[in-house]
Amino acid sequence: MPKELKQISFTLELPKHLVVSLNAIYSGSHWYKRHEIKEGYKALTKGLFAELKERYGAFDEPCEIAFDFSGTRIFDCDNHVYMGKMIQDCLVKAGIIIDDTAKHLAKVSYAKSPKREGQKGVSVAVEIKQWRNS
Repeated sequence: MPKELKQISFTLELPKHLVVSLNAIYSGSHWYKRHEIKEGYKALTKGLFAELKERYGAFDEPCEIAFDFSGTRIFDCDNHVYMGKMIQDCLVKAGIIIDDTAKHLAKVSYAKSPKREGQKGVSVAVEIKQWRNS
C-alpha cells in the first residue's frame, strides 16, 4: 500500500492593508512600505503557523503549495504572487517548510475564486502537500 502523503490546508482572511498586487509593487512601492507589508504578514500568521508546526511538523521532503484567492479585489491571477510570496516566507520562518528554494518547494500554483456570499474582504485558501512528481 502506498505511503499517505502529508497535507495541510487552511484559510487566511487578509486585512485590507495586506492586499497588494504584484503590479503595485513593481510600480515603485517604497522599500519601507514593502517592509511594513512583510511585518504585517508575519504578525497575521505567527500564531496560526506555530500551531500548524506543532500539530503537523515540518515538510522534510519537497512540497507544493496551492493558493486560492477570493474576495472583493479583482486582480489578475498572477497579481496574487506577491501575497503568496509573503505567506511562503512566513511558512519558512515558522519552520513548516525548510526553505523556499526549488530543493524544498517544487511547485507553487495560484487560483482565483469568486467572492463567497457574505465575504467582506480577501481570503486565501492555502494547501501544502508533499510533492508528487508525476
